[in-house]
Amino acid sequence: MPSKKRSERDAQMAADTATVLFHRLPMLFALNVLGDQRHAKEADRMVTEKTTALVEGMVASQMEVFHHMSLAPIRLMTGATPADLAQKMVNDVTDAAIAPANKTLKANAKRLSKD
Repeated sequence: MPSKKRSERDAQMAADTATVLFHRLPMLFALNVLGDQRHAKEADRMVTEKTTALVEGMVASQMEVFHHMSLAPIRLMTGATPADLAQKMVNDVTDAAIAPANKTLKANAKRLSKD
């Protein structure tokens, strides 16, 4: 992903995070401080979504590492530098790790904004 697209993605993730926090923090307060059980389902959903996104991100990043490592010898033999390979691998692994959480974050921002 080019640097500009990565910056745009990160800015959108920050905005989506703010939206989700704006909607969920009062729910967590009501649940944990006031004992309002109406928000228990949303709290359970938060934990489940985060755990799922974490595992999916870990698997995707490991697959990306394997992909890069399996192609590294060929790329080095065809003129790529170790620095170029390392930078591309870091970017691709990071993008793969973030993608599942970003997908969930976008969906939550959209869903919670409707309520």
